[in-house]
Amino acid sequence: MSPVLGLVAGQPFDELWPDEAVRLQRLARYAEINASWADPLVMHLTHRGFLSEVHVLNGVMLYALMDRKRLAVSQARFNGHHWEDYFASTLPAADRELVASVPLTEQLIKLGKPRFQQHKAWIGRVLSGNLQFRLEALDIHGDLLLAQRALLRLFCRPAPEIEARAAAEMRQLGLTPGRFAAAQIRRGDKIAVQIKQGQPWIEGEEATPQRVAGLLEQHSPDTREVFLITDDFAAVGELQAALPRRRVASLCPEDEGGHDQDSFNARGLEARAEGVRRLLVECLIAAVSDAYVGGYKSNISTFVANIHRDPGRCMSTDSRKTPLLWQ
Repeated sequence: MSPVLGLVAGQPFDELWPDEAVRLQRLARYAEINASWADPLVMHLTHRGFLSEVHVLNGVMLYALMDRKRLAVSQARFNGHHWEDYFASTLPAADRELVASVPLTEQLIKLGKPRFQQHKAWIGRVLSGNLQFRLEALDIHGDLLLAQRALLRLFCRPAPEIEARAAAEMRQLGLTPGRFAAAQIRRGDKIAVQIKQGQPWIEGEEATPQRVAGLLEQHSPDTREVFLITDDFAAVGELQAALPRRRVASLCPEDEGGHDQDSFNARGLEARAEGVRRLLVECLIAAVSDAYVGGYKSNISTFVANIHRDPGRCMSTDSRKTPLLWQ
């Protein structure tokens, strides 16, 4: 079990982020740097999965910094969400006038658009690990994966009320930071067979409870509690059966049987907002675990690993691994 790192009583998540005064100074400096560049690049947040949008935005932010583009973010298509309702940061805004004035070639809307294809090609270069980036004003230095992590830790600290709720939920579950393990089992549309370009295709890779249990036994053998993030309540009982000497805790409602993004998008705004709030609460709890087990294809696991108290203790359940999660 790893040592408990610098926790402050009543503030279990402070260790995940830069000092708050420093973080706010860097956010202000980012705004100054971004505003200093003339060429605009508009990013549209959309109704895709919430953390998927977070990670795309994170990559676009770094791309704009490197390419000296003045990033502006439109939330008009963000499924009724507002970034500032969930995170303790403000995005550079794109108003209607700006969006109308910027050529579509300089707007990132959806995966098929030419500008998005260029960005995806750039992400491929990021994942090759061959590029380095340094911006001392934001304490960004090293390879681009570490740079993306630094940006995410600046912009993606959850709002105070979400952190307070996570702390209360953690106490209710009887979990102590650094003294429990955490994992994710994602089902629903992530592991459903879909047809893409006429061929069967599965976006994710299912982590069996047995696979998760084996990694937890290997990498966090001394913990006696496991916090499980899942979209299928049946997985809680299955993991408990695979770990009979441990207690498995979860915030998954008993009536959940697998997340489907289209069905989620069809819910009312408050139901969608509550779903996002609960998701961030779950990620915060998992991030202060002794060790975390999840799949690299999951945006949830990517987020947890990037904010985790010790990213080196985040293990992949998948047959492939990516340095974004597991460096």
